[in-house]
Amino acid sequence: MKTLLSLLLVAWTRCVFAADMTNDWTRLFNGRDFEGLDRYLAAPPGSKEPLGLNNDRRGVFTVTNVDDRRAIHVSGEIYGAVTTHAEFGEVASTCPAEALS
Repeated sequence: MKTLLSLLLVAWTRCVFAADMTNDWTRLFNGRDFEGLDRYLAAPPGSKEPLGLNNDRRGVFTVTNVDDRRAIHVSGEIYGAVTTHAEFGEVASTCPAEALS
């Protein structure tokens, strides 16, 4: 499950960078850090208290290189989520087939 989630996130990140950023597309990940994003972490195994918002002391979410492109890596050690500060009324995503290969 951890591997599947990591692969999906890497594929999504590659799609964002492969997409044509013209035509009013909004890039959610800047490729450097988590600016404009929040990272939420649930309770670690054996604990009842969630780590909460932007309290990632274990490095569950990191920025790394994948095929010479910046990507968000998720260790999967603790259940969590990455969300954007922005709100969107209509959402569409695009991903050229070559970005997934």
